[in-house]
Amino acid sequence: MFIIPTKANKQHNYAVQLVDDIRRFNQEELIVVVDSDSEDKSYHKELEKYTNVIVEDVKHKNYALGSYWYCYKKYPKEKFYHCLHDTMRIKSNIDFLKEKELSVLFNFDRVAGMANNIAYCEFQCKKTRFSYHPNGKGVYGPIFFCSSVVMEKLQNEGFMEIYPTTKHEASCTEWLMGFAFESLGYDLNKCCLMGDILHEESSGGRSGLFPHKTEWQYPIEKFYARRL
Repeated sequence: MFIIPTKANKQHNYAVQLVDDIRRFNQEELIVVVDSDSEDKSYHKELEKYTNVIVEDVKHKNYALGSYWYCYKKYPKEKFYHCLHDTMRIKSNIDFLKEKELSVLFNFDRVAGMANNIAYCEFQCKKTRFSYHPNGKGVYGPIFFCSSVVMEKLQNEGFMEIYPTTKHEASCTEWLMGFAFESLGYDLNKCCLMGDILHEESSGGRSGLFPHKTEWQYPIEKFYARRL
């Protein structure tokens, strides 16, 4: 299944664009759009023309991670979960991702993160059997693609009890999910599709300094959008 968290307004309904992308290359797989209390929901009507698309109008305020957990708990029989952002483009068939238990779009060095992320991560990890440490990789987004085996492990170890409630906390989940996957034994360098996001968004990277250029990303592009 494809999970698309969104918070649309009258200027931007990126979820429709992404659903259209997915359906060009995948005609049947379930797509769930998780509406996180959008101020404008007219796009719901636009999605009716697509088959096997469900809108979950849950009104939660737990950002992308909360949407992923919501969908896994409601749809636990799915075999594979594409955990996306609505500000993405799918440019080709991505069924090859199902050949691995876990893939992440980009990673980064967790030590390079802000110091005030560590306290949040340490506190949230008390819900698990793991003690947080900053060494290792983070998961940009967090955007990841994983089998039900991985989701089950995350639930069993308590990581699905972590629900960000602010934008800062949502940012911290990039660090947390990197720690979570590494704690479960996954190598985030081997699992990474496009490399280190901090390098790519540097002066020597393919995206360059802000405003970042993302058109080079293939077959999945994560672009930046200003929501007015």
